[in-house]
Amino acid sequence: MFLPTISNTQLSKIQKLSPSENLFLGTSCGLKKKINEDFVGFIINNNEKKIRLLIADGHWGNEAAKIITRYWLNKKLIFPTSRLEAIKLVEKIEVKLFDEFGKQNMNSQKDFTPEASFIACELNSQNELKIISYGDCRAAIFNHGQKSWQIPTQATWLGAFSYLNLRNRLPVAEELFFQTLQLKKDDLILLYTDGIDECIYETPTLNLSLLMRGLAKQSPTKIFHAIMKAVFSYGAEDNASLIVMKI
Repeated sequence: MFLPTISNTQLSKIQKLSPSENLFLGTSCGLKKKINEDFVGFIINNNEKKIRLLIADGHWGNEAAKIITRYWLNKKLIFPTSRLEAIKLVEKIEVKLFDEFGKQNMNSQKDFTPEASFIACELNSQNELKIISYGDCRAAIFNHGQKSWQIPTQATWLGAFSYLNLRNRLPVAEELFFQTLQLKKDDLILLYTDGIDECIYETPTLNLSLLMRGLAKQSPTKIFHAIMKAVFSYGAEDNASLIVMKI
């Protein structure tokens, strides 16, 4: 499923969902913006005992993030097992975004069309996590409050400009991140948009590593609410979305 954007009458509220005691996810428009361009979601394959998570951060509208979210959360889609497979799939999404919103003779200074960064990952029954990312969405793994891994990020977004290599958007084949991680018991996975750690717009604000040290023994539900409380206390100037999953 995917969580739709919240309405203008719910600007300060968090749309959230807890499908199990080990998973909590949600999104908020924040306190300053009028439209939520973020999406979060998940699907569970009970037959293969897999769970897929998705977080997307829209730019210049929420349409690209919505398309990306629906693409990854299609139960018929087989999750890539290599970087090459992932590149081919994301390039297909990029073409779809270009066909939907772009044109060949775009003006890079005026033709602002919807685009988005995203992270998609899939966890199997052996606690093997495959993770794919393009752009500046964040991901980190903590264990007993200590960060053991963090995904690299780049200031780029998927859309018509990346398709045409305009406005310094990086090519999918160059920028796409793919990795397989072997997780262990009590590992805590955080996926989040930049509105979490940059509570003041485009300014590093919240030290998530420091905050997590005090949340080491807490459940995903309590961790989610503690982080969101901190985001709002700093002003929540951007859309903020977060997924917390414990192994």
